[in-house]
Amino acid sequence: MPQSTLTLENSVRSMRIVYAVLLFAMILQVLLAETLSHPVSHDIRVIWLGFLMTGLMEIGIALLFRFKMLQSAADSLQEKPDDQTALARWRVGNILSFVILDSVVLYGVALRFIGGTTWQSLPFYVVGIALMLVWWPWRP
Repeated sequence: MPQSTLTLENSVRSMRIVYAVLLFAMILQVLLAETLSHPVSHDIRVIWLGFLMTGLMEIGIALLFRFKMLQSAADSLQEKPDDQTALARWRVGNILSFVILDSVVLYGVALRFIGGTTWQSLPFYVVGIALMLVWWPWRP
């Protein structure tokens, strides 16, 4: 069977599928956490603060991937759309930034399951899903 090379159009389409699946998974994770978590709340301020700092660092890393990796790959792809290396960088940058945002949502889910309130988890849910909505995989 012949090996097919990745094209820009195929990559954009596959990134949009990955995007949709991860966004749907984020929404399901939030719904499951809010439905299945125990209503007993504990004092988890220290854990919440640790998750908040980690989540902020992860968002910074995701921003770095978006601006460093994606921008350089997009610039290369605008000049030469069949550049396989730039296309691979573009795909990896998108996937890594999406997965990192999913991990931010998962911090909120974890907080709910260890006894946090909805209000303590809400910033993780909102930021993760909002950034995901903003970071639609565009065609370079």
